[in-house]
Amino acid sequence: MFRAFHKGKKGKNGSVSDVEQSPLHSTTLHPIAGSVNQLQEIGSSSNPLELLQLKKELKTKEEVLTDIRLDALDKAREVDILRETVARLASENKLLKRNLATSKQQRIDSRTSSRQSLSTCHDEEPVYDPLPGGPTGSSSSHMSERSYSSTTSSSKRSSNGLSTRVCISLEPSGSLEFTQHQHELTIGSLIQPQSCTTWNDIDLQLITMLKEYLHRIETDTTMGIDCDKAIIGYRVGTDFIRNKAAPDLIIPAQNPSDIIIPSTTIRIRLQGVQQDSVDGLIIESLFPKGILKQLIHLLGQSRRLVIHGARGIGKSNLAKTLAKYFSYKLASKSNCIKPESIVDVRYPDDEKDKKFQAVQDNLQSLLKTGTTSIILIDNVSRRCIPYLLKAFKSADNSQDTPYVICTVNGALQRQVEEMQSNYGFRIFQLTNHMDAVKGF
Repeated sequence: MFRAFHKGKKGKNGSVSDVEQSPLHSTTLHPIAGSVNQLQEIGSSSNPLELLQLKKELKTKEEVLTDIRLDALDKAREVDILRETVARLASENKLLKRNLATSKQQRIDSRTSSRQSLSTCHDEEPVYDPLPGGPTGSSSSHMSERSYSSTTSSSKRSSNGLSTRVCISLEPSGSLEFTQHQHELTIGSLIQPQSCTTWNDIDLQLITMLKEYLHRIETDTTMGIDCDKAIIGYRVGTDFIRNKAAPDLIIPAQNPSDIIIPSTTIRIRLQGVQQDSVDGLIIESLFPKGILKQLIHLLGQSRRLVIHGARGIGKSNLAKTLAKYFSYKLASKSNCIKPESIVDVRYPDDEKDKKFQAVQDNLQSLLKTGTTSIILIDNVSRRCIPYLLKAFKSADNSQDTPYVICTVNGALQRQVEEMQSNYGFRIFQLTNHMDAVKGF
């Protein structure tokens, strides 16, 4: 067995390519049968066509061997990622168990000390006090005040008080229109407000909660989000909507304590397409603002974007969230209410699959007709790239080509360069060392 490849040189971006040097140019290359001298003897004594055929067979076998070794590299990367994930989850599990045990012990100690203090100390304002009968009723009024005071102080002392769930509505439009099927991300809970709490106080609490959530997943920065300006409003329950842009026009006369109750949910909406912002997209994709802005610019400029890298590093999730954001962006430009349609195209892993040709024909039709605004081609393997390029080659002469976002697994460097130079794709490489955020 000969050495099929060795690591290539670093590219312009400093990353080492997975593309390896062809063994045809290696000085240590040995032919499959015989030696170099024997191959030269065959070339001098036999038909040149026979020699050419032997070279083609050798090249074919070398390409197959290179694909096998590159697949092995991809599998090794997947194993490393899984090991890191398992180790991180095990560490987090130990930490959670330790915190849970500490919390339980603190509750036991607190209850024990409270019972001891109740048995030794006289409470000046007991909760259960016999109601003395009096003609003036002043004792009854005094008892009501004491009961309210004791109940309030008891709820403050309790660590298991009722609270309202707070979540972020993952919608990139940047509007305050809420539907039932929108994705949500829970970021914390809000203690039931008191009667003296104002809506401005609630706004500040939600901003603080957003900052704390971002700090948990990225300790150094907030991924480019300005938390003081990111929240455009929120909905409490099903009826009340707080619009921070026009608070005096939409806030009803009720206090927060009348509306925010434990059975309701507060759904926060962040800035999006209408504000020309990517704050909501940052939360949904967990990628920094600079990277997302760059991808949006590349897609808008060339209408074709390739995100390539190893398996299991977040290419599909990034592509899907980016496609959804861009669908709202295109709808905003054309003054449409609904977002533009997104068509998912996925090649089977085996090109001999019966569905493979149907997927190929469907992609060619979508590229030629131009009726679809956005096409998402996800998880294209290295072997399927020639078929993908064939579909784009047949549609290059068509006008109004759709926006295409494509994710490729383990592509060869020459394949990526061909997609960029001959088919107008803009390339974005997602490497194993480019973590979206440190906490995830």
